[in-house]
Amino acid sequence: MNINNPKYSFLAKLMHWGFVLIFIYGLIKQIDNINQLEDNNLLKFEVLFALTFLSLLTIRYFYMRYYEIKSKRSPGRFGLGRVR
Repeated sequence: MNINNPKYSFLAKLMHWGFVLIFIYGLIKQIDNINQLEDNNLLKFEVLFALTFLSLLTIRYFYMRYYEIKSKRSPGRFGLGRVR
């Protein structure tokens, strides 16, 4: 296994790039003025979007932490030893 060029699973790559696309979508669709949140439907959408974004970030973190690192037998990032 090449430590400098690790091979990640398809699911890990999909989560990474999906997260990037959702982040870009959030930046593009951001509100222009705080007064726009007086509209209840927009406020609900923004809260739901933020919760979904945070949930996906959490799922991605634990997936990468548990499944991707556990499957590698390398010394770990920055030579600090294997993360357990």
